[in-house]
Amino acid sequence: MLCFKETDKIGFRLSKKNVWNPKKKKTAQKNIDQDFYRDSCFLGNSFIDGMEIYNLVDGADYFAKVGLTVNQADTETTDNGTVPIIDELNSNKNYKKIFMMFGENELGWSNLDRFVSEYEALVDTAKKYQPDADIYLLSVTPVSAEVSDKAEDRLTNDNIVEINKLIKEVAEDKDVI
Repeated sequence: MLCFKETDKIGFRLSKKNVWNPKKKKTAQKNIDQDFYRDSCFLGNSFIDGMEIYNLVDGADYFAKVGLTVNQADTETTDNGTVPIIDELNSNKNYKKIFMMFGENELGWSNLDRFVSEYEALVDTAKKYQPDADIYLLSVTPVSAEVSDKAEDRLTNDNIVEINKLIKEVAEDKDVI
């Protein structure tokens, strides 16, 4: 698995210290195995959808949709779902951890204050449905220099750093991880 390390320029750089091996069921972080993710769910955009497709985490539930944004999670369903994605948390299942990933599809938004308020509302709903769960807000991963230089849909590493700062603020304001 490729790891991200902090740098001054874009916030992260790739390290090939750990190369992903699909047969090895350990994460890139030492001493955390797949049991860490038992009773967890992942909620978000195509990044989360890809995690499910490639079966990257055993024992977790996935609620995701390609192109999903924070303001759609309370209205859009998964491809096989019958309720809005956030409402999947309102079930008899008690999750210990909820991992949420939003931000990449919102990079093109002209009003990032709306992104913050929508994300905060989503976190509040997740807390209401799963009050005992730890909630993790995942940052948007950087892109290659080639992709960043194209700046399509405002997808640049500078913008990713900025939206990650907003995600960190939401986490701090909502007392989540």
